[in-house]
Amino acid sequence: MFEVSHMSASPENDYVTALYKDRLVWFQDVQTRGQILLTIDGIFASFLTATILGNATSVVTHFWWDSWAFLLILGVSLGTSLFLTVRSIQPRKKAQMITRLVQDAETALSPYPADVMWWFMTVSRLDQARFLEQAGSPSADLLARALAYEGYDLSKHLAFKYQKIRQAFLFTTIALGAFLAVGASYLYHVAR
Repeated sequence: MFEVSHMSASPENDYVTALYKDRLVWFQDVQTRGQILLTIDGIFASFLTATILGNATSVVTHFWWDSWAFLLILGVSLGTSLFLTVRSIQPRKKAQMITRLVQDAETALSPYPADVMWWFMTVSRLDQARFLEQAGSPSADLLARALAYEGYDLSKHLAFKYQKIRQAFLFTTIALGAFLAVGASYLYHVAR
């Protein structure tokens, strides 16, 4: 990972450096949460599928309307959790937005704005000669402005990711409750 410690010392530079580093930590955190959720949901779906399909005839004969209702809640909750978790890992900018940012930067006669000078998806689309010229002799505050923009952009993206992960955890919890209810219903009807 890039170290931003070589920026000139000033309160503004210290702030944007700390902001950017903090957002990278939070980004790793939300990615880890998403991976954990995908693992839990995958194991849960595998166990459920193997249990039901392995003994489908003997299991289904003991299902009553309540068992089917809990199973429906379980399936919908698990599917929703998986959908939300996958949504949380979507790219932070759509291709059209990246194209618009780069086109606006390319048509400007002034140096590239800071919002296209950091992230690899925008840098890779810039004119190489013009980018290298500006990066080789940056203005005094280019790094601070680029990091500030990235800190803001990552913050917006992280808010979206955390919202989806929180919702996915809720649906995984509902699925777990429904799973326990299906099991209790099954045992109740078998014992009757």
